[in-house]
Amino acid sequence: MKILISFGQDHVHYINDKTFDHNCLAIIEGENWNDCRDKAHRYFNGKFCTDYPIEKLNDPNFMKWYYRGGIEV
Repeated sequence: MKILISFGQDHVHYINDKTFDHNCLAIIEGENWNDCRDKAHRYFNGKFCTDYPIEKLNDPNFMKWYYRGGIEV
């Protein structure tokens, strides 16, 4: 499964030559929701805002806030 992770204004992360910040959503894949959340905590040292189901990528009203879109970690 995959989930989306959002970030606060002060949360900027650089992983694998990719920048993750409040203008994008990180896409994390795992065996289940808890596995994905555990990975998010490891990747971003617990500094992220919240998580969403991957289906939110198809919601234009939601995605208008994340103009950089979803980025695979």
